[in-house]
Amino acid sequence: MALTYSYLHASQGSDVVFTISLVNETGSNLNLTGYTVRGKYARSHSSANKYSFVAAVKTPATNGQITLTLTNAATDAIKPGNYVYDVETVDVESKVERVLEGLLEISASVTT
Repeated sequence: MALTYSYLHASQGSDVVFTISLVNETGSNLNLTGYTVRGKYARSHSSANKYSFVAAVKTPATNGQITLTLTNAATDAIKPGNYVYDVETVDVESKVERVLEGLLEISASVTT
């Protein structure tokens, strides 16, 4: 599976769910049966503070989709700005693969 770069955007104080489709080398949906997924974001790669997405394989797993969720509490608790992120899958044999990375922008909220 190829590593993908993607720009994500969320508004501070909002609930947001990103749905990402993963494909194999032939362009077919990756069968994620038995896989787990995890992802984190931070101001920079070397930041001491790292934050986790609520990450999951979307049902049915054979469709090759994952979801990355940020709750309104999570987006409200961090400062607006740009964050780097990455996402990894873990297969049934515990093999870890980074499948997605990029920039997450949190825009400021006026309404609280």
